[in-house]
Amino acid sequence: MKFNIITGAALIATLGVVTPITVSSQPSNSGSYEAGYWQPTATINNNQVINVILQNESGVPVTYDSIYGPRFGTRLSHANTVLLNFPPIKNAEEIANINIYNGGGALLSFDYRTEDNNTVIVRIRRSDLIQGQVDNAAVGTSSVSAKYDSAVYIDERGRVYSF
Repeated sequence: MKFNIITGAALIATLGVVTPITVSSQPSNSGSYEAGYWQPTATINNNQVINVILQNESGVPVTYDSIYGPRFGTRLSHANTVLLNFPPIKNAEEIANINIYNGGGALLSFDYRTEDNNTVIVRIRRSDLIQGQVDNAAVGTSSVSAKYDSAVYIDERGRVYSF
């Protein structure tokens, strides 16, 4: 009897650990803003040509590629900028995806700014060199590293995400 109870408990615990959880970068079902990493970082007009400017402020060279641009990776050295143009995005099959990475292993973080001419400016920085503050009354204020990103994604509604 004890064996069956132990086996049942182990099975339930195992299923609880391996049950997949769906996480997607989408706005809330109600359309209202809900704080979280899944929210878009910027929004542009997907019915016009989309301009994406990559500004490398990371201190290291990065490599980038996209289906609408350099397909096998192009280097962007520190303190340089590149302009990528994307056609209007009419459906989910036409999304814009830009992979950005450092071959040396430096983690990157992206900041976004939009301009009136349907331009998204992506500032690329080193994640491990960005420090933020967490205010915790019990522990005090401590320094933490920023998250890291590896791709810019623009969906069929003009929402811009980092992954």
